[in-house]
Amino acid sequence: MDIVNFAFKPATLKVTPGTRVVFANTSSATHTATRTNGFDTGSIKPGKSAGVRFQREGTFRYHCEIHASMRGKIVVD
Repeated sequence: MDIVNFAFKPATLKVTPGTRVVFANTSSATHTATRTNGFDTGSIKPGKSAGVRFQREGTFRYHCEIHASMRGKIVVD
């Protein structure tokens, strides 16, 4: 999962249970990938990355805590 400028690419990512999704920040700003009451990568500085493992099936919507208009979802099936 790439973070490009102010967007998650792709906006929707489909994975199988047990997959570790790595959020790689290729932009020049710090971002997060956060699901309220779920996961939080913490601040991901430019050029850095953070991973989250998805164990169970479902649709997991998330956003950037710093830039609220940035949104995405992980579909685990």
